Amino acid sequence: MCADQSGPRSLRHLVSHHEIRRIARFLVTGGIAFGLDFGGLVLFHSGLDWDLRAAVLVAYPVGGVAHYLLTKFWVFPSHTQRSETGRIARYLLLGVANFALTLFGMLAMVRLGLDYRVAKVLCVGTLVVLNYVVSAKLIMH
Repeated sequence: MCADQSGPRSLRHLVSHHEIRRIARFLVTGGIAFGLDFGGLVLFHSGLDWDLRAAVLVAYPVGGVAHYLLTKFWVFPSHTQRSETGRIARYLLLGVANFALTLFGMLAMVRLGLDYRVAKVLCVGTLVVLNYVVSAKLIMH
């Protein structure tokens, strides 16, 4: 007995499976970008004794570029020949917003006595869901 799998139930299963794969790729991409950003932050601030603001300012774009490229080509690959200018502009706006929220959030938490590394993890962790939704709906499509 082989039931027909072409109905709405199989379509929902396919869509949800596709979305789960995309979310997993987004998390891996974010992990790689975070590793570059966080590694640079620790190197510049703890290793080279830079001011925290300067370390964040230099390390953040390294992770951001890696995140954009991985997101564009692996998480939300586009097979259309759409202009890249609008996509990059929207991504840069999101990046500036994330940077500001991360920097000010980190500085506030550090002033309250939290280690800057813990503050960084907390800030990035709070932005993950928002970034996925914004990337999926407004930036990459």
